[in-house]
Amino acid sequence: MDIALLIAVVTVPLWLNVKATLLVWRDTLSEKPQKVAQLLLVWLLPFVGAIVVLGVHRREEKSSGTYPVEKELGDDFAVSGGSLRKIAEVIDGD
Repeated sequence: MDIALLIAVVTVPLWLNVKATLLVWRDTLSEKPQKVAQLLLVWLLPFVGAIVVLGVHRREEKSSGTYPVEKELGDDFAVSGGSLRKIAEVIDGD
């Protein structure tokens, strides 16, 4: 029983650290100083550091390969008509 508990206490944080290390290592969005800081956090605070890095790590979004469909904006002339009237009033001197 003691050996099984010891194995669990050692294996789980080690597995989390390795998983976090691989995630940081493969990250293409982070620069080298940021990666070094994350790896130091992971290995100096074994359980907590790995959970923090895994929790806040960014994922690259896959592109759909298509442009988004433009929404129908409607006729915005009616909205801008009020400002045109005010400009005309200023120009006419009313």
